[in-house]
Amino acid sequence: MTRGTPSSADQFLIQIAAASGMKLSTARLERWRAAGLLPRQVPENLVRFGKRSVYSLATTELAMGLLACAPYARRLDDLVLLAFFNEVAVPGQCREACACKGLLP
Repeated sequence: MTRGTPSSADQFLIQIAAASGMKLSTARLERWRAAGLLPRQVPENLVRFGKRSVYSLATTELAMGLLACAPYARRLDDLVLLAFFNEVAVPGQCREACACKGLLP
């Protein structure tokens, strides 16, 4: 599923997860990005950190919140629900998709 080496923004998220004792893979980041849980890597969503571009603090918190909920979720819908009820700032379109399926009130 991965397409080469991770970007500097992805590497930074993986390093933060490792420092927190969690394992985050590039493939998982790509799945979340494809599902709309994480923003795409475009200049508007990245900030400069030294010589490299990384995700903003809000996106980093979102990724770590999703990662904390991920072991308890089998499907992405389950992950959205768990993250939502654990007060992770899940993107609006993902919450709306779950609400349309009758999963959220």
